[in-house]
Amino acid sequence: MKLIKISANKSSFKTVTFRDGFNFIIAEKDKTSGDKDSTNGLGKSLLLEIIDFCLGSNPSETLKKDEMKDWTFYLDIKLNDDIFTLTRSVDNQGEITIHGNLDIFGISNKGDNTLSTDALKAIFGNYLFGLNDARLENKKNKPSYRSLISYFMRTGADAFSDPFTYFAKQPTWSKQVNNAYLLGLDWELSTKLSQLKLKLEKLDTANSAIKNGALDDFGGTVGELESEKINLQTKLDIKAERLKSFQVHEDYREIQSTANILTERIHNFLNTTTINSQIIEKYKCDLGNEKDENLRVEQIYREVGVIFGESLLHELADVEQFHNQVVTNRRDYLKSEIDSLSQDNIDLQKKIAALSKERSTYMEILDSHGALDEHALLQNEVSKERAKISDIESKISRLTEIEELISNLRVDIEKMVSKMRRDYSERLPTIATAVKMFNLNSEYLYAQPGTMSIDISKEGYKFKVDIKKSGSNGVGNMKVLCYDLMLAEYWKTVVKKEIPLFHDSRIFADVDPRQIAKALELAKLKSESLDFQYICSMNSSYIPNTYLSDDFKNTVEDYTVIKYHDRDETGSLLGITF
Repeated sequence: MKLIKISANKSSFKTVTFRDGFNFIIAEKDKTSGDKDSTNGLGKSLLLEIIDFCLGSNPSETLKKDEMKDWTFYLDIKLNDDIFTLTRSVDNQGEITIHGNLDIFGISNKGDNTLSTDALKAIFGNYLFGLNDARLENKKNKPSYRSLISYFMRTGADAFSDPFTYFAKQPTWSKQVNNAYLLGLDWELSTKLSQLKLKLEKLDTANSAIKNGALDDFGGTVGELESEKINLQTKLDIKAERLKSFQVHEDYREIQSTANILTERIHNFLNTTTINSQIIEKYKCDLGNEKDENLRVEQIYREVGVIFGESLLHELADVEQFHNQVVTNRRDYLKSEIDSLSQDNIDLQKKIAALSKERSTYMEILDSHGALDEHALLQNEVSKERAKISDIESKISRLTEIEELISNLRVDIEKMVSKMRRDYSERLPTIATAVKMFNLNSEYLYAQPGTMSIDISKEGYKFKVDIKKSGSNGVGNMKVLCYDLMLAEYWKTVVKKEIPLFHDSRIFADVDPRQIAKALELAKLKSESLDFQYICSMNSSYIPNTYLSDDFKNTVEDYTVIKYHDRDETGSLLGITF
């Protein structure tokens, strides 16, 4: 593909006509411009964005502004010997009109030939990059026209940070798949590997969460679940054995009630015998305290020298006789009570023995039988234990399956890596061509040649370029330039497809003027000798005239396809400011 011309529906727009080989876009400071004027914002980057827009990209931030609503752009291109005009309006971004001989795309000319942007991308993806392979159908993580063309038309602030990416935070799979495709490696192996890695990552994350107890549904590791299963099985065996020997008695509850009544009566009789025994002991103690001696009042008084008269002595005798009778009656009462309570205890013991014998009959029945509801309860407990064990077995099965899947995925990844290495070895002659091209490009810019390498591991393709003194941003940008020039040369000479290469002025930011001079001369040399278009933009003040060869300096004007100036708005690409 060659670019012929970019124009617009506005007369203020500066139409750009491109040439074969090297194309220079220059923004220069006008002699009359002041200190507050700038060559930035004149349209160097916007020109690339408009061309990219006509080739199916999403509109840039500038093209989204209200001031651009009624703009329409026309891009004339050449494919082999056929000329086409692509027309795309900012107001109707979903469609692109293409004029020309569509037969080369397998499409018959119909009216205005308006296509959707997706249809246009499919056409150019097939024509430029051969993206009509049946392997691409219904595949995820595959190369696309827009991703591949972005390595030739880098836009955005982060487009030049890494040779193998064209935007910040580009997914690893995208980086690997697109560069593998561009360099002639089997991109599908990279896709399959990335899918295997994604599955493994998800399973590893889930497995780690399970081991750390983050997923309650699993309840632990296989070992922990096996231990829990053993404990539950032990309990289940005991309950199952009880259930097996369980005998149901229809009158169990009635017998249990009778046994409880008998037990209560026995306890009451035992309490009564205990109380009786305590009373008997007290009565025996009281009986021991009752004296057998007669009361002799007269003798007591005589001993202390008191003498009574005859009439008083008669009364004292009556007192003594009464006292002795009271003592006798008291002793007889205590003996009678002791005998009565003792007999009661003997009778109670007989009753207790009889009740105990009767209760033992009922207890034997209760010990050897159970109630129907107890049987049902035990059955329910056994069922629950079995359900718990079944659930644990299911969890163990799922965890074992996850671990087996992880093991199998790791094996599959190793197999895929081996396939990628074999594929690399088989394609090494072609890969060596690309590596040699890059190395020669870097050697042109620096005293010590850089290197491009491709390593293969379980992480997939690892693309790397190295240039000595690569610590600075400027050298990093030159890595991108050397890689992009290699792609343009590789696709023109090996793949036999011509794809224009664009570099806006940002690729030269912070680059040593000596390397800028060599980079421009290298780009001119390659594009002119190999007949592919190289288009770059630069402020005139950044052109390193001191280090450019006389031949290059003398032909700068010849290669300059447009100049912008900062004198007024007419000097910009759009011819307006906003």
